[in-house]
Amino acid sequence: MKKPDSLKEILQHIAICPICGNDYRQNKANLFAQQENVNLAHISCAKSQSNFIAMIIFLGQGVSSVGMVSDLTLSDAERICRLKRITVDELIDFHKLINNDSQEFLNFLTALPPNRLSE
Repeated sequence: MKKPDSLKEILQHIAICPICGNDYRQNKANLFAQQENVNLAHISCAKSQSNFIAMIIFLGQGVSSVGMVSDLTLSDAERICRLKRITVDELIDFHKLINNDSQEFLNFLTALPPNRLSE
């Protein structure tokens, strides 16, 4: 299967809104990230007013996709996609923090400046 050339070709693999069943091809869709054969699209359904984030992967023999209903706007999705990735060590440290001492975790959260939580 050749790699698609346009957003329209990519979105042919996502047919309907999971909330209302409306045909997505008639709605607002934006490709916000692309790397080799992996594409991330943000789709807004005009009928249900819901948002959907879809990952569409083009493999040698076919297409695989996974998606989720989301409250993210397109600009939210683009911003989150640009954030620095979490390392394995950071994830392990976070797991230890919330499992070992919940009071320490609460102290950590309350010590953060308010704008740090929204980055």
